Parts: sequence; structure tokens; C-alpha cells
Amino acid sequence: MPAFFQTKINMIKHCFSCNSQGTLELGETHKYLLSSPSCWAKYGQILEKEYSNQDYFKAHRLTVDAYALQHPGIKNSQTIQSSIVHLASLHMIFHEKVHHEQAVIEMARLTNYKDQFLWLAPPQNMFAVNVDDILKASTAEEHYLLVRNWALFVYQQWHEHIPYIESLLKPNNV
Repeated sequence: MPAFFQTKINMIKHCFSCNSQGTLELGETHKYLLSSPSCWAKYGQILEKEYSNQDYFKAHRLTVDAYALQHPGIKNSQTIQSSIVHLASLHMIFHEKVHHEQAVIEMARLTNYKDQFLWLAPPQNMFAVNVDDILKASTAEEHYLLVRNWALFVYQQWHEHIPYIESLLKPNNV
């Protein structure tokens, strides 16, 4: 292969949503969450580990919420709903101290009102923690702690929207 092409293939390409490092490549990504193909593939590796090992699965709710909020996509009905339910989930887990299963139930309740949801402008520069950090875990306990820190970091970046999320979570407000 000519050196020009070899150099192009080995270039580093960061995910524009989270700054995860990866190779410059074409590949699959999510339908509406915006990421680089290599970042999406790394997220898949994390999910594979969580689905194949119950000890790792304990972090799953936080993993999904953190990734979705760190890669929010462009303004459309799917991304509006996604950002709100995932931010609501993290709010309930971190602020209201509900168990992950209860957060899922509340997320489902909220989707009944998706036509009333407002667009939440995503925060800028959510780069400090990303999928690269999670893949460094060597044990299930370390995985959980890294995912929890990632989810908390992402949740804190969305702080300006917390009052709106709290209003949605109040009974009879949506």
C-alpha cells in the first residue's frame, strides 16, 4: 500500500461528541445519537461486557444514560425525548437516590408526554470522561465506579436543565 494511504488509515480521529480517540474510519453509528464510528464500536464493547456478565450489568442503566446524553444528536423528536428521559433517569438516580429499576419505570411514564417535551440545548465540551476511560476497567467493581463517575460527570454538565427535569418529574406536571 502506498505510504499516503497508510498515513490516512492510521490518522487519529476523535469523536466530536466526547473526544474518544479512534482511527479514521467509516462504520456504523446510532440512528440519531451522534458519534464517530470508533466511539460507537467502543460503546458496543462496553454493552457486550455488561450483557455477558451480571456483575458488569449493574452499571448498565448509568452506561446507557451517560452515552445517550454525551452524544445527544441534532434537534428532532427522538433526540428531544432521549435527552429528557436519560437526564431524568440520572437525576432520579443521583439526586433522588432511586434504584435503577425505578428510574426505568419513571422514564416509561415520561414518554407518555413526549409531545410536550422541549428541546434541551446540549452542553459544550463534554470531553473529560468518555468510553475510553470505561474500557480501562479490569474488574466489575472498577467498571461500576468508572461508569458511575462518567454518568455523574455527564449529568453535571446538563445542570442548567435540571429545574425543567424536576418540573417534569413532579406528579401531575406533565
